[in-house]
Amino acid sequence: MTDKPSPAYMAGLRRDLTSFDLSPQWRALIELMWKLQFGRIENMIVRAGQPILDGAVTVVCVARLARTGGTKASSTDEFELKGQVRNLFDELARLENGRVIRLEFRHGLPFLLETAVHAG
Repeated sequence: MTDKPSPAYMAGLRRDLTSFDLSPQWRALIELMWKLQFGRIENMIVRAGQPILDGAVTVVCVARLARTGGTKASSTDEFELKGQVRNLFDELARLENGRVIRLEFRHGLPFLLETAVHAG
């Protein structure tokens, strides 16, 4: 396992990327979103395209009050990554080094991303 998403993925050549292909940093982020289902992550540093979940990160949980039944896979199960997750890889790779101001997720999937880079 590498610290960066695979070059084949970055070029859009690899469509069968699964959770087991992820770096530890990416796996921790994906598992957090999947576990919470609804919420947002604020103030997350990105280094070399990798998310850094450290003490500066704020995780805001959102509780849906009108729930419908459904099941979700255990975070230890291997699963194919959805397009929204692959899009998040692309955006953080483009950012390379900067800060995620807000990453909003719904149904465990990335939904909205706000980033910042240092001017200069």
